[in-house]
Amino acid sequence: MKKLLLMLIIIFLAAGCTPAGNNTPGNNSNNVVPPEKQETLTVHFFSLGKADAILISDGEHRILVDTGYRETAEQLTGRLKELGVSELDLLILTHFDKDHIGGAAAIIDSFTVKEVLQGGYVKDSSPYKSYIEALSRRGLTAKLVDRDLERSYGSLRLNINPPAEKEYEKDPSNNSSLITMLAFQDCSFLLMGDAENLRLKEYAELAVKSETNVILKVPHHGDYHKNLALILDRYHPTASIICCSDSDPEPVEVAKTLALLSQYGSTAYRTSDGEITVTVDQGKIMIHQ
Repeated sequence: MKKLLLMLIIIFLAAGCTPAGNNTPGNNSNNVVPPEKQETLTVHFFSLGKADAILISDGEHRILVDTGYRETAEQLTGRLKELGVSELDLLILTHFDKDHIGGAAAIIDSFTVKEVLQGGYVKDSSPYKSYIEALSRRGLTAKLVDRDLERSYGSLRLNINPPAEKEYEKDPSNNSSLITMLAFQDCSFLLMGDAENLRLKEYAELAVKSETNVILKVPHHGDYHKNLALILDRYHPTASIICCSDSDPEPVEVAKTLALLSQYGSTAYRTSDGEITVTVDQGKIMIHQ
């Protein structure tokens, strides 16, 4: 046994191996210069039926835009935990329809949320009341976005645009959606909430055109709105994401939207076919479903 041990020691030394943690100058493991950290952006469009919930992460910062239905809150919180989320730098609630704020209370209760942004048009509903109660439990105060707001997280740049009107005569809740433009490297994401014709025209006229590749989150779950053409004409999105179910909105309306997107050469993806993940790495855009 002693002879075998001696032979193993000789072989070990002959191979030039050094024990872990050896700080001798010749130990290459202590002289390796780590490669420069490469920033990657990942955006998850969750599959929750006709509802919005979008996670934005650069590995260090995490932003959630909308929270789906109350009925899918457990599914959403579970998926976020699977992705390693314990803290959100920012929660954006585009407007107060139940398919956008239904899971807000669960998110606020389940994760550390540093900041909450919301629009000003309030719908007095059960999900809204639950959201307000959750803010109170956690000692949070949501910030009202009533003028263009900028946020930066590392290389992430966000512009959050509020509606021009306090209340629209037609479809006031949807047209009051906050619209977020997210810029990262050579790519931008345009997240339009449930904006309908009035808000689409307004944004197309006021917004600064992005000169980078644009990924569009199609407004109002892919329901057809003629003024979407104004947005497409301005931004020419490389790809478009529709957060919908198989039957809602009406398939005939979604088909009209898909035809319009096709006219502008924008490849369409639907969350009714499963979760969509967009990755931006050194200017390259990869879409997985």
